[in-house]
Amino acid sequence: MSETQVQKLSVKDGLKNIYYARLTKDNSTGVTYDTPVKLGHARKATITKETETVTVYGDNAAVATKTRLKSLGLSIETTDIPIKDQAILLGHGYDSVTGVLTASGDDSAPYVAVLFEATKMTGGSVFYKLCKGKFAETNEEMATQEENMSPSSPTLEGKFIVRDYDNVFYTKADSAESISTAVTNTWYNNVEGGN
Repeated sequence: MSETQVQKLSVKDGLKNIYYARLTKDNSTGVTYDTPVKLGHARKATITKETETVTVYGDNAAVATKTRLKSLGLSIETTDIPIKDQAILLGHGYDSVTGVLTASGDDSAPYVAVLFEATKMTGGSVFYKLCKGKFAETNEEMATQEENMSPSSPTLEGKFIVRDYDNVFYTKADSAESISTAVTNTWYNNVEGGN
């Protein structure tokens, strides 16, 4: 018997420095990414963890269980997502001369890594790196200006899986838990590694 559970982790105390890096190689010989690119000013990030638990029964009782992480969902909200970055993240065409994005029916989003930093109320930061995922089109909502301001922010929704090279979903580090400062100082420069 198996059951699937979805857990949500919402970054609430503070959030900054959302970057993405296009995955250019992921096979048995290694993994590489393009240089990370910053996505506007961070407003919100929610990681949804889908897990599966299997229970094995014997002699009329549960004798073992196993739980595994199946996939990660990521929702990020920023103050702005430039048209050029939208084109890259969703696999659309982009004319660098006119600045026009063109979405076609056979477009396919590339795999990317997403990196960000959640600041903590107690001080320090937790660093996140989701290693391989794709973003999908989301709804866009516009409204006329009214008496009270009600700003809206662009949102991206993605699903993340394990890398082929090393079976890694994500890495995470807490600056308050005796990690080397070299890890946090190079977090956005070393997308490939475990730090």
